[in-house]
Amino acid sequence: MSVFVARIKEMSKMRGRAIVVALTLMTLVVSCVNTSDFYGNNFVPPSQEMNTLIDSGGRVNTSVIALDSIVTSLTGYPYIGVYQDPVFGRTTTEILTSFVPSGFDNEDVRFGVNPVLDSLKAYLYFIAPVGDSNSKLKVSMHQIKDLTLKYTSTYYSNFDASNYYDPTPIAQFEVTGSDSIVVLNLPQSFYSQLLNNNPDREKNPYFNDTLFIDTYKGFYFRVEDKDPPASSEGVMYSLNIYSSNMLLYYHNKNEEPDTTYMGYSFIDTYEPAGNNFFTITHDYDFADPSQGGINVNLIGDSTTSVATQYIQGMGGLGSRVEIDTNYIESIKKEAIDKGYSHVALQRASIKWQIKDKTPESYNDAASRLGLYYSYDYSSFIKEYNPTSEALSQSYSSEIGGTINRSNGYYEQVITSSMQKLFNKPSDVPYTINGNYNYVMQLFPAADEMYLYSGVLLGGSESVEYEPKLVIVYTLIK
Repeated sequence: MSVFVARIKEMSKMRGRAIVVALTLMTLVVSCVNTSDFYGNNFVPPSQEMNTLIDSGGRVNTSVIALDSIVTSLTGYPYIGVYQDPVFGRTTTEILTSFVPSGFDNEDVRFGVNPVLDSLKAYLYFIAPVGDSNSKLKVSMHQIKDLTLKYTSTYYSNFDASNYYDPTPIAQFEVTGSDSIVVLNLPQSFYSQLLNNNPDREKNPYFNDTLFIDTYKGFYFRVEDKDPPASSEGVMYSLNIYSSNMLLYYHNKNEEPDTTYMGYSFIDTYEPAGNNFFTITHDYDFADPSQGGINVNLIGDSTTSVATQYIQGMGGLGSRVEIDTNYIESIKKEAIDKGYSHVALQRASIKWQIKDKTPESYNDAASRLGLYYSYDYSSFIKEYNPTSEALSQSYSSEIGGTINRSNGYYEQVITSSMQKLFNKPSDVPYTINGNYNYVMQLFPAADEMYLYSGVLLGGSESVEYEPKLVIVYTLIK
């Protein structure tokens, strides 16, 4: 037994020596291996070699622009009032709206036999004040003349209403407070026109909304005093068209019920016929540059880059954004010099820094921004086309543009649009309007353009808040 045990121990020693030798040889072999070859890099065909890089050295030049007008028809919440601040100056808004029958209390008899009109009450709901809600907004209500507001028509904020209303108002009133309900007793001289008991349905406007809006043109709500008092910034209100209405009370001789009513609404959601919109006037002469307000001499001057971008709602101020094409060409040249044939963008984005990083500033700012080739002509860059956004609920979150209140900036993804610039053939010029646009416009997102907002962003001449263009790209042979 002892001999057997001794033999086993000897064999174990020999086996241990063999294992040590084997491990030593493996270590020598591994230490001589090239790590790149080990991962198979030498097996990649030259035509498939790639190199991915991140670059944040791109520059965008910014200058100040202003829109001529925007579409304000059928928003459902048109604005009226006058608001003034030292940054953006004075903004004045006024409302034009049609009205349509919304239903008789007794549909069977309509106006009935020998109807007598008693009164007409208008219920106007003013909400979401901008400015000093303790001040009083004086408004006059006029009949529209020589203008039919059609549902199929588009109306713009720069519409001149001066020739389309009766200068004699049918009502005058004041609006004040955070939310306000104004009840008006409209005069008999007006509501007596609304009685039409013609049995001929072809001629009775109450049986045809199109005929109705052509017969009764609607109302123009006009701001009476366009100069706010020196102690106030003024106020603008949104008129809740959906909740506002009118009731025409009348009675029929010897019939029950003794008093009934006819209802009217300011928007027709069942058989669309009428329309409503609001006009907008911006006066930047009331801005104060000494308080950070816009210098009117900068508006429309594309040759002067600015340190501050003024981004305003309601079709006001925006920014002309120019991508530095030399930056694009330098990357393309570097790729060619290194033997690569194509630059493929993985991601491209611009970060816009908000200059005043306070809750009050964030509350005044648009919640989302959009980029356009030409907002006036609804020429949107692909990433910020509102039609595309409407087709996909997640589209806006993918492309960004939403305010980041935690860090005080907006970030917009523009990968597709930047890729077009990188794909431009060398013999084709960059364009302002064309296939290879390198100039864009920065404004609030399309669905927020008719709302009042204002925010100051860092411009290309800002040292602390300069916009950052960051691209992630792959060089492909």
